[in-house]
Amino acid sequence: MVSDLLTFRIPNILPVLVTVAFIPTALAVGVSGMDVLAHVSAAAALLLICFILFVRGYIGGGDAKLLSAGALWTGWTSLYAYVFFVAAIGGVFAVILIVFRRFPLPEVASRVGWLAQLHGNRDAIPYGVAIGGGMLVSLWRMPLTVPILGQLGLQ
Repeated sequence: MVSDLLTFRIPNILPVLVTVAFIPTALAVGVSGMDVLAHVSAAAALLLICFILFVRGYIGGGDAKLLSAGALWTGWTSLYAYVFFVAAIGGVFAVILIVFRRFPLPEVASRVGWLAQLHGNRDAIPYGVAIGGGMLVSLWRMPLTVPILGQLGLQ
């Protein structure tokens, strides 16, 4: 989220870490092999959709990879909620950016590099903010995290 907001880039290591973290978590929670395949198929399906959106220029490659990595955690069970939260947060964030970009930046704020870039780059939205926000909100519904949160008394 922070990287995309500051630089309009999502480093490849982030989706890789989200994907790799799935394996020990699934083992720790005791997810069956069939359920792991279901999670992988959900991520693959979303990756295919995201690839089409990327090729058409609607989303960035980092967005596609990060969104799909998050889908690995949701599986089919919570995929719709995850995508809904990403879209809802993205919509609110886009409106905030539109309003932010309509007004000139104060002189002091225009000297802050990332803020000036965010204000001036009117054609781009750092959607990693929405994807990360959707992941965080969806944690409470993800099949892999529900048992862990329950053990921590957070559910």
